[in-house]
Amino acid sequence: DGMDKDAHVMKLKATLASIDSIDVHKEAQELKMSLTHGRQVYDVSIHAQPSFEVFSDCMRSARQRNVRILHFAGHGQSRYGFFWLKHGTATEYEEIQPDRFAGLIQTELAGPDGVGVECVVLNACETEEMGKKLRTAGVRHVVCWRSEVEDGTASRF
Repeated sequence: DGMDKDAHVMKLKATLASIDSIDVHKEAQELKMSLTHGRQVYDVSIHAQPSFEVFSDCMRSARQRNVRILHFAGHGQSRYGFFWLKHGTATEYEEIQPDRFAGLIQTELAGPDGVGVECVVLNACETEEMGKKLRTAGVRHVVCWRSEVEDGTASRF
């Protein structure tokens, strides 16, 4: 209904306004350092603020590269999943439906040989619905947030 749509638009505007307050490149560097502890024991690839198109291209070879864990940090909403940069822009965002996201991940899941994605971390507000869709799609392990989470808390997590 109109009230629900208006409330959604207001919440979306507030969420997108807060995106600028996050230093994604600093957060990405801290994440990489925490995962490698300064040593390159295994390959860690960080893509700060990718568009869904860039992410999709990366995912198409995840099994071949033996990607085991995917960690997403950003802004999310239960009905729409993550907010992704529109391809070719640095300031416009688009909402990608959780089913589309889960379908893409499903193509690269670990098979009987154990190679492929087996864990997805969804470090953003209200990602439980997306987490459930990923479990239904076959992801073995999913970490997600049921509610809103403060940016500082999510960053430390």
